[in-house]
Amino acid sequence: MPKLSLTEYNAKKDDGILNFEVDVRMADCISYLELKNELTKKAIKVAVGEKDYYLSEENGRDILLRIPVGTLKDFLKKKEQLPTELTIYSKSGKPIYTNELSINRVELINSSEGQSGKID
Repeated sequence: MPKLSLTEYNAKKDDGILNFEVDVRMADCISYLELKNELTKKAIKVAVGEKDYYLSEENGRDILLRIPVGTLKDFLKKKEQLPTELTIYSKSGKPIYTNELSINRVELINSSEGQSGKID
């Protein structure tokens, strides 16, 4: 299941890095992601490279795609929550997954506090 996480959160700036994460069956199978919401004029495209794939820290077998997609402020501006359309494209250029993600400022900040990100 695709998810967003927040790292390097700075409370003084109320900003941090948004990361997209999803389980994949094999590495280097995704070309790029598109994220679009009412605040973006056009879809934000994020290219995916081989370096963005990792083995799961939980079991060491599952392959994960984890990639920074922008900052919290870039996506939410001053909003607390925002539905965002996600489309994942394969190397062939075809959409292979489309769904709506809900970007929630409070949930992202709260979940980042348990990680090793910077919290001032």
